[in-house]
Amino acid sequence: MIKHIVPWNLGDVAWVYLMRIAVVFVLGRQVFPGILADYAAVLEITDRLITVLLAGFIIYHYKYNIALFGLSAKSIPRNILWGLIAGVGLLFISIINESVMSTYLPLYQTKHPLLLQVEQAQSWLGLVRPLLLAGLAAPVAEELLYRVITYLSFKKIFGVLLGALSGAAIFALFHFNIYWLSEMVVVALGLTLLFELTGSIVSAMVAHSFVNTAKIILAYLQSGTIIT
Repeated sequence: MIKHIVPWNLGDVAWVYLMRIAVVFVLGRQVFPGILADYAAVLEITDRLITVLLAGFIIYHYKYNIALFGLSAKSIPRNILWGLIAGVGLLFISIINESVMSTYLPLYQTKHPLLLQVEQAQSWLGLVRPLLLAGLAAPVAEELLYRVITYLSFKKIFGVLLGALSGAAIFALFHFNIYWLSEMVVVALGLTLLFELTGSIVSAMVAHSFVNTAKIILAYLQSGTIIT
C-alpha cells in the first residue's frame, strides 16, 4: 500500500495537463507541419517525451524520492511479476469489453490508429513503431502522468476509491473516444489499484505495457498477414 503523501497538488496537476496540451498543440499546428511531411509519428513520440519531462519536473521540483514509487533494485523483480500477472487479467477484461461494445455499440466501433497500422503491416518490422509507442513510450509516460501525478493528488483529497475513479475517468476522457470509454475506465482503475496495492509504478508500467503489446501482437496475427 502507498502510505506516504505526495507534496504536489491539483494545481500542479492542472499545470502539467495544460502545458502538455499547449506544447503539443503548438508543435502539431505550427512547427512540425512546416518542416515534416509526415509528422504524426514524431508528434506522438514528442507528446510522450513532453509528458515524462513535465511529470519529472514536478517530482524534481518537490525533491521527491522516486524510490518511494517502488523503483529500488531490490523490489523491481517482484513488481515486474505482479505487473505481468495483473496485465494478463487486464488484457482479458479489455478483450471482453471490446466484444461487448462491438455488440451493443456497433455504430461507434473504431480501432486505435496504431492497431490499424498493425493490421496493414507486411512483416514483423511493421510492428516496430507501434510496439515502441504503445508498448514502451505510452506505459512509461501515461503511468507517470495518470498514476503518479494525477491519482496521488486526487487520493489526498478524495481517498483511494474516489481518487482512483477520478483518475481513471480523466485517463479515459483523454483518449477521446466513446467506444473505448468503458474499457479505458476499467483498465485505468485496475492499473491504479495495482499501483496502490504494490506501491510500485513499475508494476503499473509493466501491466500497461503487457496489455498494449499483447493487443498489438494479437491484432497482427488476426490480420492474416504473411510474415516475410
